[in-house]
Amino acid sequence: MSEPRPLARGPFPSPDLTPGQVVRVQLDALRWNDGPCPDGGIAIAFRFASEANRRATGPLERFAAMLRNPLYRPMIDHASAEFGPIRVDGDVARLQVVLFGRAGEVAAYDFTLSKDHDSGCWLTDGVMLSPVEMA
Repeated sequence: MSEPRPLARGPFPSPDLTPGQVVRVQLDALRWNDGPCPDGGIAIAFRFASEANRRATGPLERFAAMLRNPLYRPMIDHASAEFGPIRVDGDVARLQVVLFGRAGEVAAYDFTLSKDHDSGCWLTDGVMLSPVEMA
């Protein structure tokens, strides 16, 4: 049996993951985007996108191009992240994450997730650039 492709490795959505863990998985993958393969982090982030998000932003190549635009570029290869409180209302969760770049840049993003009714997994519906709200 052949070795699986690098993009097939890594974390997968699971009903055991909380909304905060889902966002951490995505941002950790983007922080180390090219390990173990080019754009492997982007592929993992796309894997955790909800079906509606995938329809709006996919396929993967289009999603990767979106992440490379100036609005979302700070997510790729960032130095660190600070996570705000998670607000859960039924099957919808929201949280803000502030990312710190390697050259000192700062960007904040609001994540919205929903629980997929079929799989029971939390998945990302959308990510929007936002003003920094955390202290």
